Amino acid sequence: MTLREILATMASSIKNSYVSKKELGDLAKHYSYIIDFSKSDPASMITYADDSDAAAMSTDWFNILGLKLCVLKEGKVLYYLNPNNVTKQINGAAADITTLGNDVMLEVPRMGTNCMWLDGNRLKITITTAPNRAGYDYRAFSLHKYNDCDKIYIGRYHACLDNNKMYSSSGKTPMVSQTLAQHRTYATNRGVGYTDIGICDDILLQCLYLLIVRNFSSQSAVGRGIVDTNAKHNTGEANTFGWLNTGSPNKTNGNTAICCLGLENFWGNIWVWEDGIIKTPVSGNNLQQTITMAQYADQYNSNGTGYEIITTQTYAQLANYYQNGFMGRVAGLPKFIFLPNSSTVSASGRGESTYLCDWHHIELSATTISHFGGAWAHGSSAGAFNRCLYNAPSAASAAVGSRLVYKKVAES
Repeated sequence: MTLREILATMASSIKNSYVSKKELGDLAKHYSYIIDFSKSDPASMITYADDSDAAAMSTDWFNILGLKLCVLKEGKVLYYLNPNNVTKQINGAAADITTLGNDVMLEVPRMGTNCMWLDGNRLKITITTAPNRAGYDYRAFSLHKYNDCDKIYIGRYHACLDNNKMYSSSGKTPMVSQTLAQHRTYATNRGVGYTDIGICDDILLQCLYLLIVRNFSSQSAVGRGIVDTNAKHNTGEANTFGWLNTGSPNKTNGNTAICCLGLENFWGNIWVWEDGIIKTPVSGNNLQQTITMAQYADQYNSNGTGYEIITTQTYAQLANYYQNGFMGRVAGLPKFIFLPNSSTVSASGRGESTYLCDWHHIELSATTISHFGGAWAHGSSAGAFNRCLYNAPSAASAAVGSRLVYKKVAES
């Protein structure tokens, strides 16, 4: 065979092996589950649908979904980590997870989320691996513009601060007592692609949590967490706990870190600010309240400029349906799936062991931002669905911090 023929054969092989974005969409999986809000038992509300039925034959959801833990430096993966012991690389070699700049992160490949009400009680949520499917939300994978990233990396640890820069590192004191704007600045000081965690990232994590765990009672399903004590803990306590807290010496005492989806203290220890959401009165009129969200991370700001309107509610609707308490159901909006809505569930029927099991609070009298998860003294109200749109954008608290996120733009 001549050199020309060899090169022609190679070119043909490359062409035949190319998979377009459309073809990737055609090959995509759609992992769905249905939440039945007519039931109050948090462990019985969720059933699988679509590709989830077949995938459920395997317990290795993290491999199926392509989730990995890694050390990320300057936007590049140095190596992947043993999910059951992040002090070790996947090959068994020691991992440096304490040097600032060696950020310990959860790698998430691009996926979209969608929800639709099947009837008055049943909400279907779907996670697709298609890179750009109509009707699905990809805001978590959006940096400079909507859906421009093929991977995101979410900090395993509550963020720490050094020299005005945010890090995700073991053995450090979580950064608190800073405004949302300060957290945003400390993250972007790391360079292009780095940002603080946004509400779109947490909503994606919540969707993944329900797909994998199928239980709204996160404290009973995974572990109580640091929620019954009087001070925050340093990072790294859960380094030898697995994806869903396997290996924890005490899952119930309220003073031990938890690991959920590979993230240390997904709830508990400290709250986490959620960037990219603002609730504000319409034209200064408290009779109407509007919730707006950013479309991509570069758009994050503290006054909602350029944000998309997600929903507008009257003061009475928010007061009656969403204001505060344990959650009985969610609004199920396509871009804010887990906005609380307990209007059809009596207050006496909602609690720490029924329905969503976690607390919410929306302050009606002012412009507010969001924080997530619950802190060290929040007891049974903390969890994977605890969210409060309560504080002013200028607020800072000794119980609220952040997580570092890196969004990797897809190569064109």
